[in-house]
Amino acid sequence: MADTTAQLDLLITRYLDGGEPEDRAALNDLMRHDPAARAAFIEHCRLAALVFECPRTQSKSIPASPMASLRAVGVYAAAAMIALAVTAWFILQPGPQTSHVDSAKPIVAMLTNTDGAVFDNQATTGGGSDAMTLGSELSAGLLKLTAGSAQIMFNSTAVVDLVGPCEFEMVGPNRGRLAAGSMSAYVPEAAHGFVVEAPAGQGTLSVVDLGTRFGLDVVPAGVADLRDGCSIVRVVEGEVELRYTDASRGVVQHRRLRAAEGMVVHDGRFEMMTPLIRGEVDPLAGAGAMTAATEGPYFVADTLSLHPNEFSQFGAVVTRRAMPLAAGASDFVCTFEFEFADGQGTGADWLKFFIAADPPTGNGASGRDAPSPQVFGITFDSYRNAEAGDPSAAFVDVITPNNPRLARIDLAALPFGLRDLTDSGSHRVRVWCISGRLSVSLDGQRIVRNLPVKLTDSSGGPLSAVWLGFGARTGGSSELHLVRDCWFAALGPDTNHADSPENSNPSERVGNLRTEIRHDSE
Repeated sequence: MADTTAQLDLLITRYLDGGEPEDRAALNDLMRHDPAARAAFIEHCRLAALVFECPRTQSKSIPASPMASLRAVGVYAAAAMIALAVTAWFILQPGPQTSHVDSAKPIVAMLTNTDGAVFDNQATTGGGSDAMTLGSELSAGLLKLTAGSAQIMFNSTAVVDLVGPCEFEMVGPNRGRLAAGSMSAYVPEAAHGFVVEAPAGQGTLSVVDLGTRFGLDVVPAGVADLRDGCSIVRVVEGEVELRYTDASRGVVQHRRLRAAEGMVVHDGRFEMMTPLIRGEVDPLAGAGAMTAATEGPYFVADTLSLHPNEFSQFGAVVTRRAMPLAAGASDFVCTFEFEFADGQGTGADWLKFFIAADPPTGNGASGRDAPSPQVFGITFDSYRNAEAGDPSAAFVDVITPNNPRLARIDLAALPFGLRDLTDSGSHRVRVWCISGRLSVSLDGQRIVRNLPVKLTDSSGGPLSAVWLGFGARTGGSSELHLVRDCWFAALGPDTNHADSPENSNPSERVGNLRTEIRHDSE
């Protein structure tokens, strides 16, 4: 066994260095008959991609999230990894594999990465009992991920990252369909034209790749008071074409999105999204150390670190300008990822997303209500203070100026399995404000639903504009509080953009809110 492992490592190393034909043939033979050898090859490819990216890394260090293979290591490293993995795919094609293959359906993809992934075997394999393993071939059909994350590579070389819970159907060698949940895609030139379909109200949205990396979220019908459901598209690089089709009404609409553009599509309505991280936010006055002068919020690539990983720190950012509310309505959606990384000691303390009616203050010494939300804040806390009645090291509070605990959600008591937010990986948050009420989902699970929150100015009148921001602090222990991939879209009542020109500038409107504590799968 040791000799076989040593031989495999040597052959993979030679292959990555350009190897001789006989080395490639020997590697081919080993991988064709050994799933563990295929998994080892894929892992070597991932490590090679990370090494490729190392010289590009900036001086400040932020730990990569579990699915960093396509998001954090950069386009060139991702391309290198995919090129290597694609070679493995084509090497393996001539011989049989033990995998999740329905002989009546074509093989269209391969499982290339997992992180805590839990699959619904009945849905994914048609009742098969075999565990999904790296290198598994996948037939056309449904892939149901109930938790964790997984990465698949289509025959075309398009690569898709899935975040559970989600339902993704592999339709063909260069086509998929996201029925629910979240995904991101990297599409190299060889897979140009890759298509992902998604429900969007009474019609269907097709996202057609034109050479890009993009993200897609599907919110099923009946969620967050959007009766017909919606799809959210975010373009990281390159371009995509959006095609909305409603055969019953004879409606066909087209839009094109470029890098740093996004759109919410529901029932034929197109709402532009605005990215709210780099270039759109500024450090909040008063942020920084509470005990000694040190550096405040900073970026590494597209990830915002709100403060250094030191004790007793506070950092905050806010949008550079007030964002106007839509006339006649104040509905909006905001999505972002956060991570509590590299915990020191017990890890501490909290990170908050907030909405403010006026430019907020940033005095970190004022506690968990800082920066003052003035309208509402959503605080994610990783430190259990038993004396204060904290339920666990993983809980969420919704706060307002008059109520520091309008709602409290103990994540440890829900099916998340989260006992501590520190070093628990990256988490996706979606905040809906519809018809004066707030709903919040975390990693695809509803944690707050239909909670009334007032959007009024200091005189009690309706707001015409708001500020959005993030704040975080540490105490006697420390960790990094990171934010990435933040997008905002207003959802006005008269914003059907069917007749608007393609590539119109993103609107900047904000919305209203609601919520009750509840745990729902979206």
